[in-house]
This record gives sequence, C-alpha cells and structure tokens, in this order.
Amino acid sequence: MKQHLIILLLCLIVITGCKANTISSDIDQPINVDLLVPDALEKEEEIPFQIQAVKAGEEILIEKLEIKIWRDDEAQRTFISKGRDQIKHGIFYHQFDKEGVYILQVNLTASGQQRIVKTALAVGEAAKEDLKNMTDDNSDLSTDHSHH
Repeated sequence: MKQHLIILLLCLIVITGCKANTISSDIDQPINVDLLVPDALEKEEEIPFQIQAVKAGEEILIEKLEIKIWRDDEAQRTFISKGRDQIKHGIFYHQFDKEGVYILQVNLTASGQQRIVKTALAVGEAAKEDLKNMTDDNSDLSTDHSHH
C-alpha cells in the first residue's frame, strides 16, 4: 500500500510538472507586431495602416496602443499621435500634408508584453531615393512594412 501511494505521488508530481511547463511556454512566447503599409504613399490622401499583434500564429488583443508619426528632417519633431480609440479593427488612417520621409513608431502592449516598432515611410516619388539612402546609413529603421 505504501509503495502504491509513493508511485501515485510521483505520477502526480510528474503530471503537474508537465502541465506547468505547458503553461509557462505559452506565457514565454513573444508577441510579434505586423504593420501593413501600402506600397505607394502620396500626400493629401487618406492612407490605411493595419496593425496586428500576433502570438503563436494567432492574432491577440492589443491592450495599449500609441502611434507616433513625424517628418524625419524636422529639427523640432512634431508628433502626430493616435491612440487605441482612433483605431477600428486594427486599421487607422493618416493623411500626410507634405512629401518627404516620415517615421512611423508603434508602441503597443498585448498579452502583458510591450513592443515598439519603428519604420521609415517615403511619401511621394522624390522621397523614395532619400529613404533608400537613409536606410543604407541607418540599420535601426526598417522599410519592410510587414514586421514580424
């Protein structure tokens, strides 16, 4: 009887340990931010941007969201901020008033994890070459608009 009790206890410990590992591996999985931006950006057009937080291949709820957009060549950066309440179904719209290179920064919290994604955008044809030169010099910015 004592041996059966010990075996039963060991089985429970092993099962509990396995279950705890399964739960913690889900918590430890990082979130990815998908930022989808149209290829052609023109001034004075309403441009849709889509943001998704993804964990283990599934879209998850964004708890906090702040979006900042500014022209890269401005000495005094004027941030245009949009919060979670301005975004419907993961999509927000922005209209650029001038051509040029802009920085789009997304700060979000989902599943208790914070992520910051920053990308450079070329608005208008002339800005595309400026953006190419800028990204060659600065590996901190991405022009791949689908971030994972």
